[in-house]
Amino acid sequence: MVPIQKLLKNVYHTIYLFQHSHSTASLKDNIFEDLPNKYDELTYETLNDCLEKIKNDDSKFCNAIIMDDFTSFLKDNDIKKHIKTINL
Repeated sequence: MVPIQKLLKNVYHTIYLFQHSHSTASLKDNIFEDLPNKYDELTYETLNDCLEKIKNDDSKFCNAIIMDDFTSFLKDNDIKKHIKTINL
C-alpha cells in the first residue's frame, strides 16, 4: 500500500485527521498511521486547535481536514458554528 504522504505529496501541505481510535485500530493497513496531526475525538476544543494550527501556518499552503465517522458530532451547535468559519 502506498503511504498517504506519498499519495498526497505536493497536494496538501498538512493533513489533519479526526478519526476515532477504535476506527484506527480496526484498519488492517492504516494509511494514516504516520500522520502527525491526528485527533481521536471531535470537540469544539480539538477543532479549534486544528484551525489555530492552520491559521498560524503560511497562507500559501493548502491543508486538508479529514473527518472519519463523526457525523453525529456535527450536530453539535458549537461545532457547526466553528465549521462555518472555515474558508474553503
